[in-house]
Amino acid sequence: MSKCICCGSETGQLHFRALEVKTLHIRGMKGESRIQALGEIRDWSVCSACAMERLNQILLPGWSIVRHMIPLLFLLLAGTVACIWLRSDKAMINLLGPAAVFCALAAGTSTMRRKLIQRNRYRVLPHREAMRQAAWLRLMDRAPKKCGENDLTYIPVDDSVQGMTVQQLMQEYRLLPAIAKQAFQRIKEE
Repeated sequence: MSKCICCGSETGQLHFRALEVKTLHIRGMKGESRIQALGEIRDWSVCSACAMERLNQILLPGWSIVRHMIPLLFLLLAGTVACIWLRSDKAMINLLGPAAVFCALAAGTSTMRRKLIQRNRYRVLPHREAMRQAAWLRLMDRAPKKCGENDLTYIPVDDSVQGMTVQQLMQEYRLLPAIAKQAFQRIKEE
């Protein structure tokens, strides 16, 4: 039995296999390009307590929304103060306050909308599937994101990916065409 990647307990009950994708971003005069390579297939486990904790965070997003809103409230307050006290003959300075207020309201609305859509999506799932998806999210929070200069992403090696075409795999996980074909073959072999 493997350990939970989140808390280290020996009761890792939800097991995952994931194909590692390494991406190197190269910035040059003509813009940004990517080089990708496939890494190893990783085996991880998440205990049901950690998965349930994440599922509760999704289904009851109150504290999560509050935590994301605190910086936006400061931005809203600063924008309101700037609207009231900043007066100048230069139009650009006069726009600072309204721009800050607009950005705070737009970001707050977007955050609330995203959290509520995620909550509604998880509410309609069967409990077992919701736990599995919450465990995957928890795993992605804890999995390594960097290896040297390479960014690491992971493709689950399970039934959800088995039914995808190469094009869908390429779009869903932002893969280059050649890497998508290689990933498709490796996942099919597993």
